[in-house]
Amino acid sequence: MVPKSFPTFWGTVDFVFTNRYEQRNLKMSITLQPRLLSEKEASTYTCMSRSFLRQARMSGNRDNHTPAPPFIKIGRAVRYDKADLDTWLNSFVKQTHLYEQGVA
Repeated sequence: MVPKSFPTFWGTVDFVFTNRYEQRNLKMSITLQPRLLSEKEASTYTCMSRSFLRQARMSGNRDNHTPAPPFIKIGRAVRYDKADLDTWLNSFVKQTHLYEQGVA
């Protein structure tokens, strides 16, 4: 059994061939990993509340507020790109304790 991956617009499709000699017995396992996440999925992915995502989206990037992650509006639906969420999360400073930058 050799898994093969094919990139698509929606994500990566993985095919696992269980019988390569007889095509009629060929079974495939398809795994789709979506590139765009809904608000609920994005809140789970980032460990931030849905309320925070909504408020940040509405208020925009203001002083003394956590900036909003980039989002895509498709009609009435709001979607978040997984790569944009990763970039947004990595943009924050990682600290070992609160007194590193004089906070607290």
